[in-house]
Amino acid sequence: MNRRNSSRRKATKQQKNRKQRESWEEMQERVKRGVHDLFNFWRMCPEVPCRRAQACIGDREPCFARNWPHVPEAEKVGMHAAVRARQNGLSPEESMRAWEEAERAFLAGEHLKLFGKQSVDG
Repeated sequence: MNRRNSSRRKATKQQKNRKQRESWEEMQERVKRGVHDLFNFWRMCPEVPCRRAQACIGDREPCFARNWPHVPEAEKVGMHAAVRARQNGLSPEESMRAWEEAERAFLAGEHLKLFGKQSVDG
């Protein structure tokens, strides 16, 4: 009887682990799809089905590798800030504010690099 219960527990644990792994993979796929849609990668896609669907419906890995370098750095910084905000438990609205603030800070820093410490007014 002990062996049977042990086998059932082991099988249940394996099923639970498999479900968690599948859930994690599904979540990662949703995030990737969201990034592609957020930055409208489908607009630059050579694949007609993606452009027709106005969404990335093909293999996302080569699409990401092809398009990510063309995303402005300020937007990348903003997106990373929003992701960190969500990971820290902030609401979607708060994470969007974090995105905007990070983007502004990045652009201000770029301004300083390009034009020195003088402001546009001075």
